[in-house]
This record gives sequence, structure tokens and C-alpha cells, in this order.
Amino acid sequence: MDRLRFVGAPKNLPKPQRESTLDEAFKKINIDPESTEQFVPEYIYGKIEFISQNYAKAADFFRRAAYKGHALSQNSLGLCHEMGGDFEGAVRWFQESADLGCADGENNLGRCYLQGIGLEKDFKKAFELFLHAGEQDDMEALNNLGLCYQYGTGVQEDIEKAVDYYERAAEKGHPGAQNNLGLCFEHGYGVDQDPVMAVALYQKAARQNDFDAQKNLASCYHRGVGVTMNPAEAIRLYKGLVDGGKADTTVFFELGTLYYSQMEYDDSVRAFRQAAHQGHPGAQKALGDCYHYGHGLRPDVTAAVRWYQRAADQGHADAQNSLAYCYFEGRGVSQNYEMAVHWYQAAADQGHSAAIKSLGSAMKSLGDEFFDGTDTLCRDEKEAAKWYIRASELGSAAAQNKLGYCYEMGIGVGGEDHQKAIKWYEKAAEQGLAHGQYNLGVCYEKGRGVGIDPYIALAWYQKAAVQSHKQAQSAVERLTSKRRQSTIWG
Repeated sequence: MDRLRFVGAPKNLPKPQRESTLDEAFKKINIDPESTEQFVPEYIYGKIEFISQNYAKAADFFRRAAYKGHALSQNSLGLCHEMGGDFEGAVRWFQESADLGCADGENNLGRCYLQGIGLEKDFKKAFELFLHAGEQDDMEALNNLGLCYQYGTGVQEDIEKAVDYYERAAEKGHPGAQNNLGLCFEHGYGVDQDPVMAVALYQKAARQNDFDAQKNLASCYHRGVGVTMNPAEAIRLYKGLVDGGKADTTVFFELGTLYYSQMEYDDSVRAFRQAAHQGHPGAQKALGDCYHYGHGLRPDVTAAVRWYQRAADQGHADAQNSLAYCYFEGRGVSQNYEMAVHWYQAAADQGHSAAIKSLGSAMKSLGDEFFDGTDTLCRDEKEAAKWYIRASELGSAAAQNKLGYCYEMGIGVGGEDHQKAIKWYEKAAEQGLAHGQYNLGVCYEKGRGVGIDPYIALAWYQKAAVQSHKQAQSAVERLTSKRRQSTIWG
């Protein structure tokens, strides 16, 4: 207590809560007892109240010192105003602190310019403030400068400079910088890729309770990046975040994924549900799968569709593909080929390989509905041909065969065109479609779009016949009989 008496604590200030040692008390409120700038009674008591979340009392203490020109108190008072929703007041005090060269004030004022808190966004001004604070070797500013250089915020992007600033801040023990540097080593941003170094940095930051580092470390154990894959350790780390009340939707989703891979479906459902209800599209898709396949839940395809829909509306390609499948097959929802096409197309546009393969089939089925007409859809030959063309271009053999038929018969395509019919029958036949092989055989037998050639006709009939195509089998018998009786075979 000698130090407090030395600086002359005012009589009307309450005494701080007694700790086992004075140094432990200062450490708890992040006070350096050797710093004359920090060792101001009002500031110390304000920090005690702030740490205890008594923000109104903290502001009173900070205000007393702030009006006396104490830069750290001005910065802290700005934080109190910000937490109370008075952003203009926050900016005023951050500015006062920054004008006195306080790195904390410069950092917070820079953050306000960066995020548009209490004033208009100005990335260049934010960078200048971070730069000035960084010249004081302030680790928060060094990390902020790294972020600015990495993402080109207020300065030209330069990943190597970003790494340099992250390294300087990380060496000072800044957990955010350690995590950011870890990401650079994990992905090879501005440095040679080194997953082992990334894990070491995540561990350092995680020991300081850095949330992002704890997530990244768990992810490394989950995926086996920089360490041996260890699902149990990943689960332990993720559960630690959950138990500490620090879990976000990504943590719940990843935890659910790990439980699912271990076939611990009840736990996976609980985790997926937490993330899904908060809007995580991956968790919504996963919860839909649990309903669809009865993993940890009673099978309920209708509920599965609801969750697929939520994720699909957010652009989740896997969910869009699953939702399209449900519409295509009529699972959990009325069969609707138009909606199937819509969602397969949405997923295909994102490069989803399964959706790309399925899209042609859905378009062909939609074409069939227009071709035949339904209770709710009038027959429309032109619309049918349009969908057959689109499906054919995507490689659907069934659609190619149907399009060939449309051209052969002049249905919905502006008249007969036997050469185009041959083109599409050939494409379907070459993919092994029995109907296409049979129809191509008919064209060669009857000379539709090609010269009559019974040898080629028989060859195509035989290909279809071995696939149990009844008409082709009859055609093979007929042509084989003719071959024995006629001179047209030469």
C-alpha cells in the first residue's frame, strides 16, 4: 500500500478489493505499477470498477482524471461512452487521448474511423492513427497495421509487411497477432507454408483465451493440419468453448460434424440444432440430413425439406442439391420438376458436380410434363422441346433421344429435320441408351436422314436388344430373317 500513499489517493475514493498481493491486484486490472502514467488513483479505481462491469462508477472515476488531461483515462472514458451507446462522446474522448499521443486512444479512434463508429468511415485516417501508435511499439497497433496491410485497408495491400507487423506484435505476446500469424503460416500467406508453426502459434494465443485461436487449434486437430488428426482432442477444445459460453455457430457446427463422424448422433443433433436455429446454413443442411436419414431423430422428410429450404435460401449448394432431389422425387414435398430444375440450377451454378449431373434429368422430366400435359400443366410442344434442348446440351441421354424424336416427327421444333434427329439419336446411342440405339437403327433401316443401311441398322438393334429392349429384339429377329431371304444384304 506504500505506493498508493505515495501518489496520494484522494480520501473520497473507495479502497480496491483486497488481493493476496498488491502485484496480483495490479495484474488483474492490467496496471503496470512501474508506470507513472498508469499509476493515477482515479484511473486505477476506474479500472477496478470497469473490470467489475460497474461502468457508471468507472466512468465517474475516469472522468475526474480525464478532465485533468490524463490520456489513459480519456481513452477509458471513451470506451464507457461507446458501451453506453454514446458514439459521438466516445469519439470526442478518443480524440482527446490521441491528441496527447496515447497509443490506446489512437487505436480506438482508428477503430472508429475503420468501422464508422460516431463518424464517417475513413480507412486512410484509421491507418495513419494505427501507424502513429505503432511507432510507439504498441502491440495492438502493430496487429492493426498487419490487418491493414493484409487486406489493403487504407494502404496498398502488402502481405509481407502484414506478416512483419504480426510477428512484431506476436513477439510482444498479442494473442490476436499470434492467431493472425498462425493463419499466415497455415495457408502460406507471405511466408512459406508451415502448418506445424501455425499450430504452435495457435496454442500460444489459445493459452491467452483468444477465441479465434482456440477455434483454429480445434480445427487443426479436426482436420489433421500441423498435428496428427485427433477428433477427441478437437471435441474437447470445441466443448471447452461451449462450456465457457464462447461458442459461436461455427463451433457448434464443427462440434456437430465431429459427433456425426463418430456416429454419436444424439450429440450431433444437439450441436447442429444450436447452430441451425442461429442461421448457420451448413448446420441447417446437416440437421436436414439427420431428419432425412433418421440419425438421432425420428425420420421426418417433411422436416428435412424445411431445413434444406432454409439453407438453400442462403445459397448453400449442398442444401440446394438436396432440396432439388426432394422436389424431383416428391420426398417430403409434392413432386415438382420445375422447382427441381430451379434448385439444381442454383447448385450447378456454384459448380456442384452432383447437381450438374442431375440437372439434365430434371430438365428432361419437366420437358416430359409439357410434352404430355398434366392436370395442372397444359400440353406445350414448343416448351417441351425447349427443355429437351437444354437437357440435351447438358448431356442427358434420355433428353437427347426425346429431342431426336421431336426433330424426326416435327414436334415443337418448327418442322421435321431428320438430320438433326440423327445427330441427337447418335449422341444418346453413344451413351448406351437403348431407346436411342433402337431409334437410330430405325433411321438406318428406313433411310430417315441417312442412306438405307441394314448392316448398321442391325448393329444398333443388337446393342439395344442386349439391354432387353423388346422392340429392338423383335427388329433383330426380323432383320436376321430377312437377311436369309433377301438379296438386299448383298
